[in-house]
Amino acid sequence: MLLITIKISIEQNDSLPDSLPGIDIKKVINELNLQKDTLKRILLRFMERNTNTMDKVWEAYNQKDLKSLGSLAHSIKGSGGNIGADDLYKAALEIENACKKKSVDPNLVVSLDAAFKQVLKSLKGLSDESSD
Repeated sequence: MLLITIKISIEQNDSLPDSLPGIDIKKVINELNLQKDTLKRILLRFMERNTNTMDKVWEAYNQKDLKSLGSLAHSIKGSGGNIGADDLYKAALEIENACKKKSVDPNLVVSLDAAFKQVLKSLKGLSDESSD
């Protein structure tokens, strides 16, 4: 029984590549000293919890609610940085800083949206692989 568990664990570890478009997996594993299966669970949880996040970002932007937009950007910045999504982190940081200056260019939100879509697309592929 123990041998089967170990084999499954090893196979799960092998299912996580060193990088995905928009996510530097190898960097996160090295910096946080995580096992691949642990990071995979974190990544899939990120995907599950953030499927509607950009809807909230756009709503806050369109309503000119800079407090909510800044808060969302701050959260995205933190979680994006934690999962190795550097472009997502940088785009969120730009919005957070723009909110502090009370002037958010729509192109910043477009950039954040593009980075978020890239990360979610990569994680969707990872999720699809897990379902097989």
